Amino acid sequence: MGMMINRRRVCGGKSLPYDYEVEYLESSGTQYIDTGVYPDSTYTFDTDVTLLNNGSTTLWGCRRSGSYDSLNSQCYLNFNPSNGYKHIYLFSTSVRLPDNWKSNFMPVLNTMYSLRGITVVPTMSVMTYPITLFAFNMIGDINPSTSRIGSFTAYSNGVKVCDMIPVRVGQVGYMYDKVSGQLFGNVGTGSFILGSDK
Repeated sequence: MGMMINRRRVCGGKSLPYDYEVEYLESSGTQYIDTGVYPDSTYTFDTDVTLLNNGSTTLWGCRRSGSYDSLNSQCYLNFNPSNGYKHIYLFSTSVRLPDNWKSNFMPVLNTMYSLRGITVVPTMSVMTYPITLFAFNMIGDINPSTSRIGSFTAYSNGVKVCDMIPVRVGQVGYMYDKVSGQLFGNVGTGSFILGSDK
């Protein structure tokens, strides 16, 4: 067997802890990533996401307490056509209508969408559980979804607190946070499917 060369990217003279940036990570429904982000009412988000099925899908998010009807206790990006919601929504309030954020299109499967300026309602409570990517963190109970994510960026009062992009080390997928310089790996089971190298 030949020797494996462990490549690392270099940007601006700085060595990066991954081999290549990839187009996306894809979860089969058992992989997810804990972002360590606990949003509150000051947060906005940018994200690149792809729906892979027509069922109810939470692309990322968390719930603070109680159930859906617990006022302002959740922050999650969701698509649920069974309830008549044919757009991608951010729910950060128990009141479905009027929406606090909704994409301006009906998503097509297997299409990557760049969603920008996703805002939470100003009364949303501080989350006590972190946002998980590819899953809904329901008070510590993780509910993964089948989806692709090409980026996740969070801002508090306009200041970037995380800026995650999909990368690979060998053939293992991670999200790399350009703010902290840290790799965030799969907390679930199995392995992410990787998009093409960029």
